[in-house]
Parts: sequence; C-alpha cells; structure tokens
Amino acid sequence: MSGADRKIRIACLLAELSSYLVACCRELAVHYGAELLIVHLPVNKDAPFSLDLDWISSRRDRSELSNGDLVALVRQFQPDAVFAAGWGDAGYRKVAKDSKKRGVNVVVGFDTHWKGTVRQRAAAFLAPLWLHEIANALWVTGERQAQLANKLGYAGSKCWTGVYCCDWENFSSPADDSTPQSFLYVGRYVEEKGVSDLMKAYSVYRALSPAPWPLHCSGTGNLRDVIGNASGVTDLGFVQPTQLPGVIRKYAGALILPSRFEPWGVVLQEAGACRRPVICSDACGAAPHLAHHLYNALRFAPGDSAELGNCMIEFSALPSERRREMGEAGFQLASQFTPRRWARTLVEGLDTLTRERQSHRV
Repeated sequence: MSGADRKIRIACLLAELSSYLVACCRELAVHYGAELLIVHLPVNKDAPFSLDLDWISSRRDRSELSNGDLVALVRQFQPDAVFAAGWGDAGYRKVAKDSKKRGVNVVVGFDTHWKGTVRQRAAAFLAPLWLHEIANALWVTGERQAQLANKLGYAGSKCWTGVYCCDWENFSSPADDSTPQSFLYVGRYVEEKGVSDLMKAYSVYRALSPAPWPLHCSGTGNLRDVIGNASGVTDLGFVQPTQLPGVIRKYAGALILPSRFEPWGVVLQEAGACRRPVICSDACGAAPHLAHHLYNALRFAPGDSAELGNCMIEFSALPSERRREMGEAGFQLASQFTPRRWARTLVEGLDTLTRERQSHRV
C-alpha cells in the first residue's frame, strides 16, 4: 500500500516503549499516513525512557485494561491489521485470535533464538493448536530467530526479518576522523548483561596495558555499586535516547556488549550508526548481522572475561586508522535496518498477506 492510498489502521500491542520502537511507529504514521492504536506496558524502571509521544492520537496503558477491555478496544478501533509484540500476554493473544478469526491480518513479532530445547520442540509440534490460530505471519529480528519461526510453521512470505532497528535519524552521523581512546558500555547493570564479566575483564586489561583506556558505563540496575567501585570506570548513569548519540561519539573508541544472554542488542546498531566499532559476545542475537569479527568488531565467548580482556588489549593497540575503518564498516552494516525499512516491511508484508488470502478464495 503506497502513501497515496487510503489510510491503513493498525493496532500495535507492545511491551515497554523504547525510542527505536517509537521511531518506527512514527515512520509508519508519517510516511504511510497510518492511523495507529498503540497499547503498551508501563515504563521499565531499569530503562526509564523519556519519549515524545504527543504525536500518537490513540494510546493506552496495558496495565489499565482487562483482557476483555482490550478486545473491546481493538474491535472498536476496527483495524486493518494487528501487530503484537510476542505472545506472552494473554490479553494480546485474545485480541490476536479474535482479530484473525474476523479476517484481520495479525503479525506477531519476537526476538527469541532457536535453541532446540525440549520446550521449543514441543512448542513447534503444538504450534498448529496455539499459534496458527492467532498469527498470519511472524516478524523476527534476524536469522537466529527466523530458525525458530520456520520450526513454528512460518516461512517465506509469512516470516519477516528486521523487527528491531535503531532510531536511525537520531544516531546516524556523517563520517569524521575522531577515534576516542575510551571504552563504553550501554545497558542495564544486571548479571545477564555480563556486567560482572566486564568488570573482571577491565581489571585484567588495566593490569596488563601500559596505557589503559578508561571505561565509561551508561545505565542503571542492581550492579551499579560494582561499576561505581571499579578503578578506571566512570558511571554516567542512565542516558536518555536524545543524548546517547553524543555519548557514543565521545566515549566509544569501541562499544562493549558483554551479554551472557541477549536476544538482539539494538545498541550494537546504534554504535554502528555512530560509526563506532564494537566488542561483543557471541550471545548477542544481532552479532551475525551487526558485529563481524575483524571487520567492524571483535567477538568473544559469553562469560569468558579473560577473552574479553584480551579483546580490549588487542583493540586499544590498533592504529587509529584501523579503528576508523572498522567504524565505517559498522556504519554500512547498521544501515540495513531503519525505521523506513521497518514501516515498509509491515505495510508491504500486509499487502502480500491480503493478496494471498484473496487468491485462496478464488
């Protein structure tokens, strides 16, 4: 559906709002003239984003709606399509099932990897009974998640990629010659993000490097004291999305994402958009797309603080021109995911689903 066609109405059933998801929805509204109903969970205390939401004409807090109220709200909105972030919310599942039954296209997004666990194999076997009745298509982040979508019975035109992308307009920057001699971590201060591993690795790095770079950290969480008490580390606290590009450009000689568990990792793309290299663990779901070892990134095994320390030593010893090359390479990788592509994928994907459904009726 082009921007010249009638306005499409989409109900978006979301988790917590983030700057990048808001940017994607705004693109949908501005470029395609879509009328949106946005339902979302309350702000996460570990990610207290301050966002511009005034442009959203219809927005509701999920915590204020019963499952029955939610179904009634979406029915009253009369959407052409429903986009639901995951299937964990019983109310969102009810809306999806009710909408699909009434002939409304339903797209479910998720970022879960295929790991081949007993639970995932059981879910794949039972998918016709619980998932196929609520979703026409699955929209995943990348290749690791597409493997799960395929196992669940969604492939080809029913499996889309690119459901996460950064606020490209805010983060992308023109080429520059700056190569900060500093490491930067951005994320929640929690164990699953590998914060303890990062502190151990940085301690080793400082002991072995003749001229160690400082480490700056931005975020909030229960491991804040661990960060604040570490030598050579500066805690910047939580940084709002509008300020984060400046922080990345100033402090990220390399951005480090040491996660033990990370379904995707939008911050890898944010760093790339700012033309900064990254050091990340193989656990990051975005790594196959946005962090290519020795191209724009250094990669290490999750939980291996010794290997991470070696990566820091190796990276800080690189000539500035090599680091600049890696930053430019990261920018090219980051440019594959944008809010414009996100909106186009949703609108054109919905058109494809509609045509396929109509052809089956003939």
